[in-house]
Amino acid sequence: MCQNRVLSVQFLLLLVKLDLLIVAAVVATRCTRCGGPLHRSDYPRKPRGAWWAVAGEPLCTIRFSLCCGWPGCRRRATPPSVRFLARRVYLATTVILASVALGTASATVLTARQWWQRFGVPRRTARRWRDWWCTAFVQGPVWKEVCGYFAVPLDAPGLPGSLLTELGAFADDDRALERALEQALRLIAPATTTSIVARNGARFVRRA
Repeated sequence: MCQNRVLSVQFLLLLVKLDLLIVAAVVATRCTRCGGPLHRSDYPRKPRGAWWAVAGEPLCTIRFSLCCGWPGCRRRATPPSVRFLARRVYLATTVILASVALGTASATVLTARQWWQRFGVPRRTARRWRDWWCTAFVQGPVWKEVCGYFAVPLDAPGLPGSLLTELGAFADDDRALERALEQALRLIAPATTTSIVARNGARFVRRA
């Protein structure tokens, strides 16, 4: 299902709105170093959406960021994001879906060239993403918090597919994948930045 699904413009616009809500919530917390006011200090991005989120390339050209307004501090505070996964060029939705597609039976028979032509992401890049899910991500604090949301333990080696499955991504519903992606992006959002640590991680993002 995820291999052939193009994400809607409405869904990608929703992610932009969610990021703006997160920014507003972080502004309200003020600077974590000196307590000064936080002002917008956005910077440009040139994202790639590949097959799944090509419409997101012109919609996600700005990474929302903040900077302390007090002289002598000026500490940058880049809020968590549901659109960008740290400094990766590809959009977070593409990182998730390409990682899931890599583990499917139909994808394993494709050559590297066929994979690129079909998905628009180098297969070696998707493999690095799968390795990140199974190593760095599961060793971090965000993974422990994500696991706390589910009664049944998630399959770490099967990430991120196991997370999407638990969120109902593969139900018989045209919007099931987008709903599951939205929830997954909210949960992992605290892992998308290192310049600010929001209190309570994913709970902070959910409240925002």
